[in-house]
Amino acid sequence: MAALNAVVRRSPTPEPAVSSSPESMEARPIGGQSPALALQAQLAAEFAPAERRWGPRAAMAFVLLTCGSFWILAAATGLALLRQ
Repeated sequence: MAALNAVVRRSPTPEPAVSSSPESMEARPIGGQSPALALQAQLAAEFAPAERRWGPRAAMAFVLLTCGSFWILAAATGLALLRQ
């Protein structure tokens, strides 16, 4: 039994040192361009700002026209329903 205990016991090993900051690693794609970089380039092209945008005056005129039309129509409908 003493021989079994001698085999099972292990010598104490020191704990690995714990680093306060992780080591940085450089990732290199294998065999060509990285799929992540290709996806980033594709998304950048898809979500790029439009070539021609409305100016602030045109945008405000559109909002006032559409919202104003809605509220005028809603008020006219409400008045027509109340008169019945």
